[in-house]
Amino acid sequence: MMATMSDPAHLRAEGELLHYSVFGTRIPEPVLKKYIEAHHYYLRSAVQSELTWMAKAVELGLDLEALEIALRYSDKNHILVRKLKILVHITEAFGAYRRRFVNEHPQRLRAITVLAFHGFRTVSKFLKGKFLLWRLNQFV
Repeated sequence: MMATMSDPAHLRAEGELLHYSVFGTRIPEPVLKKYIEAHHYYLRSAVQSELTWMAKAVELGLDLEALEIALRYSDKNHILVRKLKILVHITEAFGAYRRRFVNEHPQRLRAITVLAFHGFRTVSKFLKGKFLLWRLNQFV
């Protein structure tokens, strides 16, 4: 399997999986188009080993969010970390995502509950991501 930066089918599948991992929904076509377009500008310097790693993670259907959380602490410049940052930056520009990024009403109790939940979730995703990294590195 030889992944390339310009393979639209691969980038579509990758964008779908990344978006679903973070937002739990299918990626809207305008966001997907911007995600694919961004690769020609912001990820030109990706080397083949990074592309192969990413293609394998997508092919295996791994939990990309868990992998990204684990990688964020050990390799901030990893291709998955960069790709997820690009996707989140793109979604921030679309009004449909506003409620995911901006809290317009004070809700102290709900905020504390959500924060605690996501704190525990992050720890579990980090541990899962470390395990998946160990397993994935055996295949790549």
